[in-house]
Amino acid sequence: MVRAYHETFGLPITITNCANTYGPFQFPEKVIPLFATRALCDRPLPVYASSQNRREWVHVLDHCRAIETVIERGLEGETYHVGSGVEKSVAQIADLVLDLLGKPGSLKLTVPDRPGHERRHALDWTRIRRELGWRPEVNFDQGLVETVGWSPTIGAGGSRSSCARRSTRRWPGITEWPPRARLGRRVGRSRCANRASVEARPATRSWRHRVLRRPRYDRRPETQWRRVQSRARSKD
Repeated sequence: MVRAYHETFGLPITITNCANTYGPFQFPEKVIPLFATRALCDRPLPVYASSQNRREWVHVLDHCRAIETVIERGLEGETYHVGSGVEKSVAQIADLVLDLLGKPGSLKLTVPDRPGHERRHALDWTRIRRELGWRPEVNFDQGLVETVGWSPTIGAGGSRSSCARRSTRRWPGITEWPPRARLGRRVGRSRCANRASVEARPATRSWRHRVLRRPRYDRRPETQWRRVQSRARSKD
C-alpha cells in the first residue's frame, strides 16, 4: 500500500523490514517476557515440538536507531532490512531465560506446532550496513538480561506480578532490576496509562467529573444535524 502511493502519487517514503524485536517493556505475550513471567511463577514454558525453529533477534533500541537512520539518510522509495545476524531457536531462548532465573529445565513443556509454522526468519541487512553505516550496538546477552530483568516486574495483565515481589538475590543471572513502568491511576472506569498529568493531579471527585463528563458542545456530525433540524422546526 505504501509503495503503491509512492509509485502512483510520488509520496516520499522509505520502508524498513525488521527481524524479531525484543527488549524491556515488551508486552508479556511475546516469547521472552512470556517465558520470564511464567518461569518466575514456576509455570511451564510452552515450547513448540519443532523447537529448533530459528529467529533473528534485534534489540528495540537498535531497531529505533535503524528507523532514525533510514529517515535521515535513506534513499526515497527504497526498502532497508534491519537485522543483527544473531539467530536463536525457541529452545535456546527458553534455556537462556531459565539459566538467568536459576530455574530447572524441567519447566519446558512441549506443545503441538502451529499449522504452517516457519522454520527460519532471517534478513539480509547488508544494504543498511553498507549504504547507511548502521550496525546493531546492543549485544544479545546484554539485551536479554535487560528484558528478563524487567519482565518479572509485570504480570500477564500489565500489573506487578505477585510472583515477582522478591529480592534479586533469588536469581543469580540478574544483579539489578531496571525501573518498572509507571502505570496510570484509574479514573472512574477508564485507565489512563503512562500519563504524567494523571499521576501529577490529585484524583479528586471534581477533577474526575471534569475529565469524564461529555463535552458541553458536542461536535459529532449526527448531533449537529439534529440541532439544525430542531432549529428549522422552531422557525416553522
